[in-house]
Amino acid sequence: MKKRIAVGLATVGLISTLIGGATFSIFTDSATNSGNTFKAGKIDINSQVAQEWTVGCDNMAPGDVKVEKLTVSNDGTLELRYDVSADIQGALFGGANPTQVKFLKDGEEFTPGDNNFVLAPGESDEITVEVTMPKDAGNEYQEATGSIDINFAAEQTANN
Repeated sequence: MKKRIAVGLATVGLISTLIGGATFSIFTDSATNSGNTFKAGKIDINSQVAQEWTVGCDNMAPGDVKVEKLTVSNDGTLELRYDVSADIQGALFGGANPTQVKFLKDGEEFTPGDNNFVLAPGESDEITVEVTMPKDAGNEYQEATGSIDINFAAEQTANN
């Protein structure tokens, strides 16, 4: 009987050793994928005029039309949507026969405000601004002045 118990205990011990040894003898491996970097894109809108606009805009007379072309470019890395707005001030743009300002893109007139023009990175648009003093402008406009600030506001198009 003692012999049977001893053989039983030896068998249980041997099986436990085999199970424990099997647990520690599995194959393993690992791999690392390193060097993954992330960088945010950039929105960068630019506006350039061919020359200083005030040159040639002095001494306007009734019937004169002054035209300037502005290049708007996306110098960033993300596609952008932009809006053109204008702050027009001064006596030249008021009164009974005000000087008119017209904005054009691709030959089509647009009203500054909610434009939503789209530019891919590296692309550019040409915006034409026409300032026309009406022929009906009277003496009240002599030596009148005015100013136009043209603003370009851009935002990303991705996820927006």
